[in-house]
Amino acid sequence: MFPAIDKKRTGERIRWFMEKRGMNPVDIQTYLGLSCVQTVYRWLDGTNIPSVDNLYALSSLLHVDMDDLVAGTADYGRPARSVYDWHKCLIPDGFHRRVLSYYAVLCAYEGAA
Repeated sequence: MFPAIDKKRTGERIRWFMEKRGMNPVDIQTYLGLSCVQTVYRWLDGTNIPSVDNLYALSSLLHVDMDDLVAGTADYGRPARSVYDWHKCLIPDGFHRRVLSYYAVLCAYEGAA
């Protein structure tokens, strides 16, 4: 069987990144120029998936790679991203190194306790 997109997990990923960016479905609808917010809700609940053009625009808006938004049946054998990689997606480029260095110090401090 060939790899396929898992609609439900893709919707969950889109929702997760939206929440991390403080966005809601209406924000996505407005950005993409969609006529109906239900389109976004259908993506989030796994009924449908965004077109390639909409995925590309979403990845730009959410500051992530398209691969981070799409979940597929072939993902189960792929190694999970590290905490560092996911946080790098969520923090603007100029700040991620400093924030992660504080995070590393905090983890080391809590580990020593």
